[in-house]
Amino acid sequence: MSQVEGISEELDDYVYIQRLNINRLNNRVQNNWSVRDLHRIKAVGQKEYPLAAYARGLLTQITGEILYPNIVLAGSNLDFRSDHNVSRETSKLSLSPNPVSDILTIEYSDSEVEIISYTLIDINGKHILRGIDKQLDLSAYDSGVYILQLRLSNGDMINSKISKN
Repeated sequence: MSQVEGISEELDDYVYIQRLNINRLNNRVQNNWSVRDLHRIKAVGQKEYPLAAYARGLLTQITGEILYPNIVLAGSNLDFRSDHNVSRETSKLSLSPNPVSDILTIEYSDSEVEIISYTLIDINGKHILRGIDKQLDLSAYDSGVYILQLRLSNGDMINSKISKN
């Protein structure tokens, strides 16, 4: 694909997504989304240009599905699309309280593996907080859903949904 075709495709996607959102905001569309529209919003959200974040946010508002370039989270079903070794062993992980209003405490009950760092990701896929502490002060952040990505000492990663009140 040439650069001109790529820009044309991005512009077409932008106009389409904007039209859908304007209709939604004007209450012309009230939970009557066509499968075609939802698939196109999701497809745009998985692309790598700036509009993708806008499409991901719109998809979350419409369906509640959180879509990231490398992580698709629908309810509690995780589909990881990453080069990292993603651990599905979450029974050893404790995040409390969840939902959280101020301080989130992270505990991992495996004597052989430690949490070495975390990244907090917002619904647009932006990394908004990184650190190594076992307590996160989330009081300054907006209410909503976030992904907490934990890197473990064995090289694995755990991704968990956090609700902020």
